Amino acid sequence: MASESTGQKSGQSGFVLHGIRALNQGESKYVKPVRMNFTLNGRTRAWDCLKVHDSVACVIYNTTRNKLVYVKQFRPAVYLSTVTKNQSDLSEFDPNTLQEPVDGKIGYTMELCAGLADKKGMTRQEVMREEIVEETGYDVPLESVKFINSFRGSTGLTGTMMDLFFAEVTDDQKLSTGGGVDDEAIEVLELDVEEARKTIYCRDEDAPYSRPPAMLFGTCWFLNEYLPKLTK
Repeated sequence: MASESTGQKSGQSGFVLHGIRALNQGESKYVKPVRMNFTLNGRTRAWDCLKVHDSVACVIYNTTRNKLVYVKQFRPAVYLSTVTKNQSDLSEFDPNTLQEPVDGKIGYTMELCAGLADKKGMTRQEVMREEIVEETGYDVPLESVKFINSFRGSTGLTGTMMDLFFAEVTDDQKLSTGGGVDDEAIEVLELDVEEARKTIYCRDEDAPYSRPPAMLFGTCWFLNEYLPKLTK
């Protein structure tokens, strides 16, 4: 087992970083690191990969108030990437060496409603509907969750598939505040079209929160493919 760093330092409300350590093989049920050995074009090669679940995501549009619906949540990997960007060996990282409290928005992302496609016996569409209810509180009919496309993510590391959907919702379908289940800490964000447009065409550090590719692509799809049909 690799050494574990301990300590705490952060300016984020309610967040304390206790340490970072390497995972043992088989310790995580979500992430499985492997090394693939293979021959390509007569040359023996090796590539390190992560085996993780496929996922689903949804562009959600509230037609009652003309709002795009996103979710804000803390992503440890984004936080870690930010605070250790100059640290090559994570086993030597000590949270107490952070020079000043970390900005409160670091580690937080603005994403599409999404989830892992890891539920047996459920279609991707059914998984997506369940995530919409849990994360945003909108009880949308299954037939309103419409497939857009699918694509590969992190092709150099995981190669996982994400299915992207679109759903129209109304205020009448809002049954709860959302927020996720178990220990998820999700905040629903609703932006008007122009607000959403401004969040995608800027540097990551200039955006309110970090935005993953699916959010950027899904929002661009809405602006370029769906919105023009509404304004005709």
